[in-house]
Amino acid sequence: MALTLLFLLGWTVLPQSWFWTLSVIGIILIPSLFVSILDVFKKPEDMLLRQHLVDVVRSAGMHFAQSTFTLITLPYEAFFSQDAIIRTLWRMLISHKRLLEWNPSNVIGSNSCTNLLGSYGTMWISPLITIFSIIYFMFSKQAVPAAVFPILFLWISSPAIIWWISLPLSRRKVRLSITQKLFLRDVARKTWSFFETFVGPEDHWLPPDNYEENPVALIAHRTSPTNMGLALLANLSAYDFGYISAGQFIDRTANAFKTMKALERYKGHFFNWYDTQSLVPLRPYYISSVDSGNLAGLMLTLRQGILALPDQKIVGLQLFEGINDTLRILIEAAK
Repeated sequence: MALTLLFLLGWTVLPQSWFWTLSVIGIILIPSLFVSILDVFKKPEDMLLRQHLVDVVRSAGMHFAQSTFTLITLPYEAFFSQDAIIRTLWRMLISHKRLLEWNPSNVIGSNSCTNLLGSYGTMWISPLITIFSIIYFMFSKQAVPAAVFPILFLWISSPAIIWWISLPLSRRKVRLSITQKLFLRDVARKTWSFFETFVGPEDHWLPPDNYEENPVALIAHRTSPTNMGLALLANLSAYDFGYISAGQFIDRTANAFKTMKALERYKGHFFNWYDTQSLVPLRPYYISSVDSGNLAGLMLTLRQGILALPDQKIVGLQLFEGINDTLRILIEAAK
């Protein structure tokens, strides 16, 4: 508020108004300049100079954008703060009423409007100050500094700028190239090979927690509710990609459900760890709300896939795409 009063005072009353105008602009912009200069000398040791400079330029752009936003909304912020101060002093010292009036920040008022006219109705003070300033300059013999006109334009346009900034972001559709799609399908096929290799009768159709290749090949014969849910969803994903048939998907899912039904539980909740070969819960016994939540979410997704299964073709295009992925990886491995 003090900045706005100083700004207007420099324009309308005090001599050398250009000095006051530039001073107020400097008060807003100079801190961002100093921060950006300091960022140049704060280069991390493990970062390349080119990457650091790009990061500094990006950070400086954000700082100056925030400073420009502060300048644009300066009249409205000053009026808003002044209104709050006057209301507070009036209620505390004179009226002693409505002392507990409070609106949460996440509650939208009944008079709020998200269109352009509503923005001007809320921020009316900025165009009003701009109009009064223009009228004063028209009848004043004072020299008008050149820096005034861009700022007047920003202030009279501030409701429109704020409305434009507040518009929902439009989602851009992701368009992958053929090379990117093939890469992702290769990753999917290699990921499925883990479940295809290690989730079987030896572990009662439960997924081992991990597999180590170095220094020696070692399978961790333990699993958790999260692992079980991921394995069930991996079966569905493998069917969608064409790596297994509908019959294989149903068999693998049914075998996993049969084992999960036989596992010891506490009040319906799975323990956090089980031995996949003996199916005994591992000590210490405890329930993980995170793992239980993960399993619940994955099961909901699996349910939708199973319900949509009768509508799918017995032999669809995805079967040939899955065979193509497998052959492509075999050719790559053979090289």
